[in-house]
Formats: sequence, C-alpha cells, structure tokens
Amino acid sequence: ACGYTEPNDDCRQWADTALRLNPSDKKARQWAVGYALNTGDFQQAVRYLTAGGPISALEAPEVFHRLAYAQYQ
Repeated sequence: ACGYTEPNDDCRQWADTALRLNPSDKKARQWAVGYALNTGDFQQAVRYLTAGGPISALEAPEVFHRLAYAQYQ
C-alpha cells in the first residue's frame, strides 16, 4: 500500500511499471499523476500527463488543470 502524500521510491516504481505495461490504464495514470503532484514531483507529473495519449472531452478539463498546475510549480 502506497501512501498518497509521502515520497516513496517503491510507489514511484509501481506507477512507472504499471504505465509502461499498460499506457492506456486511466486509473493507474490518474493515481500516478495525483501521487506525483501530492509529493511535489511536478516534472514527473508532467511526464505522466503528456505520455497518456488521447483524452476524451470529459477528461480534458481535469487533465489540463493538472498539467497547468504542474507546469506552474
């Protein structure tokens, strides 16, 4: 179980592996982005967000909001 607010190398490796094995897994990507943002790893959050492929119109506001926040930081 990974904490969502404390940096942990195992958690980051889990997220990287999950997204490498299945880049279209939206739940894993959402968790990974949230984890990166909460732990202050804004560069990694941008990488997760931009490597996700196409997004739906319903997802766009949240994705762009998170991307703008990560880039601002």
